[in-house]
Amino acid sequence: MSFPRSDEKFSALLKERAKACDPEFQWRVGHCYDFGTGGIEKNHAEAVKWYKLAAEQGHAGAQCNLGYSFGSGEGIKKDLKEAVKWYDLSAKQGHARAQNNLAVTYENGEGVTQDFNEALRLFKLSAEQGFWLASSNLGLLYFNGNGVEQNFAEAKKYYEKALVDADSPYDPATEADKENIKEKIVEVNSKLEEIERKAKAARKAERTEVFISYSRKDTAFKEELEPHLKMLENIANITWWDDSKIKPGEDWEEKITEALSKAKVAVLLASVNFFASDYIWRKELPAILEAADQHGATILWVPVRTCLFDETGITRFQSVVTDLKNSLDKRDSSERDDVYTDLVRRIRGLFKA
Repeated sequence: MSFPRSDEKFSALLKERAKACDPEFQWRVGHCYDFGTGGIEKNHAEAVKWYKLAAEQGHAGAQCNLGYSFGSGEGIKKDLKEAVKWYDLSAKQGHARAQNNLAVTYENGEGVTQDFNEALRLFKLSAEQGFWLASSNLGLLYFNGNGVEQNFAEAKKYYEKALVDADSPYDPATEADKENIKEKIVEVNSKLEEIERKAKAARKAERTEVFISYSRKDTAFKEELEPHLKMLENIANITWWDDSKIKPGEDWEEKITEALSKAKVAVLLASVNFFASDYIWRKELPAILEAADQHGATILWVPVRTCLFDETGITRFQSVVTDLKNSLDKRDSSERDDVYTDLVRRIRGLFKA
């Protein structure tokens, strides 16, 4: 509702609605006095009078504003218990800002016994109604672990919700508020990235083996590599695993999954046979890629026979051989030994890192 700028017209309208004891009008007049709008000079004490008239008739908005006046001491003597009283009456009517403000009193123990569970409940009620400040406050609670278990993912969720709700026609945020929320999102993303880096490093540190992936049709190359791996085991106590170690009667997929969970390095003997294998392509290779992308394993691969390597996605990982056309099947045994030696040297370097 807008008010005429003429003092005379405004006074007439004021008296008319005041006589009718219209709580909505009384609240709006109080709001005008509170913020100096509608052609009215700012007067907090006068605002409190109008808020109280409307609040006593059960107007939720006026009850919330009256609670704020008591809490801040603007226009009336500061009384935190009275602030809680009026916030509570408004919050019980579902007023989102009152729910948020009452939550703050419980969080800080102002005018009421400190109760983080009640604060959390009220913040969530307010946030569910789309009040951006409640979502922002929830983000801060989870970011700092204040009364709740610290959870950066939850903090991010609520900060992002706050930013979405910030443009709501109901109690919208200022541009400064929006910028502050954006800064909080950047900060929480940085924390999440740091946690993921540490978790990935920890997962990598827990991995202690080398996983050898190959096609049975390329077994001859795997058997050439084995003495080099055995030498590495003797020198540096670095063990390796391949499917030849699966015993009769053991679950094939279970053992491969178990071995991959321990693998710090996965060595792929890549060839047309390797990529033509349905099991490798659909099961083993995706699991190896996941171990690398999600769990910190390192992939090293050797071109055994030339094929469409660039179509498989494998070229984003480090090949032991620079010239992919000069695959192992085109080299003599001495040259292959050079490749295997380079491979185990790289493996040892990764375990030292």
